[in-house]
Amino acid sequence: MVTANYIGLVQDPTLAEMELSASTSSQNVQLHPAFTEFAMAKAPDATNSNFDFFPYVNTVNDNGKDFERFDAITAPDGLRGVSDYFAPRATVRVSFYTANRGTVTKYLSNVGTYATSIPNSNGPLPDGADFLLTNVSLSVYGTIYKISAEWTQAEQGSNWSRVLYRGWGSGGRAGPTKKYSLGPNFTTKYEF
Repeated sequence: MVTANYIGLVQDPTLAEMELSASTSSQNVQLHPAFTEFAMAKAPDATNSNFDFFPYVNTVNDNGKDFERFDAITAPDGLRGVSDYFAPRATVRVSFYTANRGTVTKYLSNVGTYATSIPNSNGPLPDGADFLLTNVSLSVYGTIYKISAEWTQAEQGSNWSRVLYRGWGSGGRAGPTKKYSLGPNFTTKYEF
């Protein structure tokens, strides 16, 4: 009697197995995408670097510029005493098989890139933010490859930095491809 195991592909790449895990993590409320809307009467900008907090914001040593927390008595309901909040995000794991070495190379060379939708995924994704490729695993079965990719969603309501990360397919080199000015207070331009 002969027993044989065989792996082959009906389509390349195969339909992906997808697993999504959503969670929250505690973040300083200053990192909330709408912080300036509910904490500042006027946000600092290029012409005015002053912090103009609402009166119900407590600052460190009452210095008027270093946020500490929302006042426990005078702040509006939902903000009283708040200094942190739970930021939602999701991690999506996608696994599939391919015989295409180019697909393997693309995944391995693009760790650290963002995408607005996840390549090779076939299920529903959370709305409101893009995803960063944070981990890729490769298993080899002769001439067949199993790719397992982990994508981490940016905090809902925001996207991964276009200054720190490049888009999917760029090879994972960080930063923009053009000269980038850090603002009017900096005289040096940096090229990443």
